[in-house]
Amino acid sequence: MYSNSNQSIRPRRIAFAVALATLIACACLAARPASAQFADPDQWGTDGQVVALARDGNLLYAGGAFTYTGPPNGACVALSLGDGTPLPGWPRFIGNVDAIVTDGHGGWFVGGLFTGVNGASRANLVHLRADGAVDPSLPETDGEVRALALVGDTLYLGGDFLHVDGFPRGRVAAIDVTGGGVTAWNPGASSPVYALLALGGRLYSGGSFATLAGQARSHLGAFALDTGALESWAPGTNGNVNAMAAGQGVLYLGGYFSS
Repeated sequence: MYSNSNQSIRPRRIAFAVALATLIACACLAARPASAQFADPDQWGTDGQVVALARDGNLLYAGGAFTYTGPPNGACVALSLGDGTPLPGWPRFIGNVDAIVTDGHGGWFVGGLFTGVNGASRANLVHLRADGAVDPSLPETDGEVRALALVGDTLYLGGDFLHVDGFPRGRVAAIDVTGGGVTAWNPGASSPVYALLALGGRLYSGGSFATLAGQARSHLGAFALDTGALESWAPGTNGNVNAMAAGQGVLYLGGYFSS
């Protein structure tokens, strides 16, 4: 009786062992690392859906619901004023670009919401030298840079950020571009700054804020460039100020306001 019971248990143990071994083998195969696959960063894209592809030698034919195909330039490009074609050699940005100003020496300061420029890791603010190379000395920010203004050797920036190079700066700040350091100027804005314009000894600031430097300012204010102090000039709007330009003693505003 005992012998028969032992014989009936043994096949079940063997079957269980085989099933367990098979399960372990499948798990090991599933855990094997797959070969890395990366998208070609230079592959052309389209402005619509691609539904068919066919290759003939070195030619790739594509069909679908698109009207344009072209190289991936990123969110910042340089165009010829003559025919509007993209100029070669311009750095590619990973992310969005909101503001560009010349450095006066053939290069550019660029702000936005990006993480890289031409393969170099950069967070939201970058200085491109005249040859297109990334200047590593310029500080980075922890939020979007939406506006830039260069006055002499001082670069003013506004946006959504709360820190510049690790220093607390509430959405508006200044950088000494000769040494790359953040200046002590720290007025602060209660909400994002979208526009900056330096003119006639003032730095005009526009955005969605209700206060600047702790004082009431409805979307618009001005700082004295020589002292950094907030001026009494305070016309105010009933909505965001997103753009500013000046000419012949007139300050022009654009944004989401009606009065």
